[in-house]
Amino acid sequence: MPDHARTTTDALLTRHPTLEMITPTYQSDDETIDGGVCRGMASRWIGAQLLGEQNIVAFRKLATNTDGKVNMEFVRYQAAFNAVGKEFETSRTQFRTLMDEAERLDAVFNGKSERGWFERMPTAEKVAEASDAAVKAATNLTKSASMLHRYMSGGLQEVNKVSDVDYTAFEQALHTHLTGNGFYYIGLGGTHAIAFYVAQAGECLFIDANTGEWKSPDLATLSTFFADYMVSLYGTQYAGRRVIIYHHASVIVVS
Repeated sequence: MPDHARTTTDALLTRHPTLEMITPTYQSDDETIDGGVCRGMASRWIGAQLLGEQNIVAFRKLATNTDGKVNMEFVRYQAAFNAVGKEFETSRTQFRTLMDEAERLDAVFNGKSERGWFERMPTAEKVAEASDAAVKAATNLTKSASMLHRYMSGGLQEVNKVSDVDYTAFEQALHTHLTGNGFYYIGLGGTHAIAFYVAQAGECLFIDANTGEWKSPDLATLSTFFADYMVSLYGTQYAGRRVIIYHHASVIVVS
């Protein structure tokens, strides 16, 4: 994608002259990076913005693509982020499995369901043990989710999941989905991540590791630009996929 990303960026800047490319990243230049650093870069960007000017300057220095290589800071954070994500998925699967079993045993014990072949009638103690295991799994899942959501802001603040929408609706009407001030971490189809800073009455920011960090004079302009950006850069790659939107309310001075 390196040449496509650059030519698309140039064309977008021509069609949208009020948009500014602040930090060129072009992660796909670095062919040694397996799987990219979209999560690591989007989340570290949110963290830098939350921490203030010195950290923003440092982030932009690290993220700027000057030699075709991605800085190892983002590679390391991406790896840690992925590990936290896998732990969350494991916790979620375990919770669902144990909860299903607890509910099944309770139903059998109370005569609401037939027991399985070669299965003894569960005792009250067995039902209680299964319930306790499910409760513990739920606690672990909550902790895993909290950690994952904190990683989405560079480890600083726990973001909140606010919606799960169809990609086409999100792409074509961005402004209707980013309705509050603050930072948005966006999961695209389970394979890519981008992020925004939105001020409902001021300048907005957008980052995608495949191109870079962008500045828009306002949300309406960003929304128009984003629809063109996604079609121009990705075509129909995410058509039919889901978009998960996470939000952390905040107000900053855009620089």
